[in-house]
Amino acid sequence: MSAAMAVTGLSAMVFAFYDEPDSWNAEQGREQDSDAVYEGATTASWFHDEQTATGEPMRAGLFASPSWPLGTEVRVCNDDGECVDGFIGDRGPGVPSSEGVMLDLDPETMETLEGVEAGRIPVTYEVLEWGSGPGEPGEPRPYEV
Repeated sequence: MSAAMAVTGLSAMVFAFYDEPDSWNAEQGREQDSDAVYEGATTASWFHDEQTATGEPMRAGLFASPSWPLGTEVRVCNDDGECVDGFIGDRGPGVPSSEGVMLDLDPETMETLEGVEAGRIPVTYEVLEWGSGPGEPGEPRPYEV
């Protein structure tokens, strides 16, 4: 089996387990939920991938987590209370996760919350619904190499 076939097969398997949230809207976000299933705070960075772990194209509201289930719906807020809703559609951040950076945000979300020039920002998050894809619910854990 060629490497390309193996990668394609892996992407298909990951995508088969992944359900894109149907209530997510990049422009308007999701209606405010009164109670999150999990919440916390972390440091977030931004990323851009041509090919995501789910095979989804990069777009606004597509975030990366080293451990949460793919398809997890999450609201991320900055220190000023400005929030953006999105979903976990990729894996990352890599090495920074061992330094406490547990979320990668798409460039548009980072620009909305702080500006991409910031690099890394403190955020609070609310998990609105755990995804059905590979990963573990609960406290985010660093990426394992």
